[in-house]
Amino acid sequence: EIRDLHIDRLGPLLQEKARAVQQTYSEKDNIKNPNEMAEYIKKFKTAQSAHPLLELHINLAHDLKERIRTEEYRQLLKLEDDITAQSTASQSCLDFIEEIVDDQKPFHEALRLLCLYSLVNNGVKAKQLDQLKRSMLQSYGYEHLLTMHNMERAGVLRYQQGKSVWSGIKRQFNLFVEDGAAEKDISYAYSGYAPLSVRLVQLTRSQPKGWFGVKDALGLLHGPAQELQQPQAGEQDAGQPTVVLVCFLGGVTYGEVAALRRLSELEEGRRKFLILTTEFTNAKKLFHSMRDEAVFSQPSVEVSKSARKDEKKSGFGFWPGGR
Repeated sequence: EIRDLHIDRLGPLLQEKARAVQQTYSEKDNIKNPNEMAEYIKKFKTAQSAHPLLELHINLAHDLKERIRTEEYRQLLKLEDDITAQSTASQSCLDFIEEIVDDQKPFHEALRLLCLYSLVNNGVKAKQLDQLKRSMLQSYGYEHLLTMHNMERAGVLRYQQGKSVWSGIKRQFNLFVEDGAAEKDISYAYSGYAPLSVRLVQLTRSQPKGWFGVKDALGLLHGPAQELQQPQAGEQDAGQPTVVLVCFLGGVTYGEVAALRRLSELEEGRRKFLILTTEFTNAKKLFHSMRDEAVFSQPSVEVSKSARKDEKKSGFGFWPGGR
């Protein structure tokens, strides 16, 4: 019931359930006969079993709300807004990211914001990116030199190359929705931002010609776009929803899953989405997967050389030197 609920709706719902439990407890004072007692015992057992779960969810919701009210969290949200809006204060955005690095905040948080800036602006200017790389190596360790190299290979971090097409992508796919309209949009799951992956799924039905009707918009994205029509195996029952298989290679976030569920609700259940993915992911898991920890766990060159010399001296089995 609360799995995909917005945080602003969570508090009132939990309060309503808490009042219902308290009301059940107070009904014991109004019992007048054995029949009412039997009915009350059933309701009491239900309320009693729900009480600890309700208390747990209330505590979690309270802790979550306290976290999103902190000044640090609000600053991060503002920074994300400034980056995605491509405001003129681009240098101040990079300065803020560098402050996060200098303060040695969690590595994945700094990388997430830097990669967001890189993707929105089609890269980072060479002088600015080199400065940020030096700061990251000094703050987090030189083993992350290979981490950033892997990020560049994946395309999430790059030196600036040409003009950014982010404004066109944002407009063509309507990725940012006003607060009033977000209630009836997939952006509800992200408080006003529509994940591009789910918007692409939505276009396969909302557009009369599917992806063929938005070729210009798809041309702004990385990689080719193809739409293949499969012949139906048989006639489908008009009352049954269409099952759509959505594949996420490399991982899917819980927010995207919530957006797909929201899309199914908005389409009044005409389509049921079956998700196939390699894993559930987030920023921390993504950037951790790009680390080359195996390289740095190997012995140093000097240790390897001395080990080989000792091996030659001692020998083993029936090889020369083994006597």
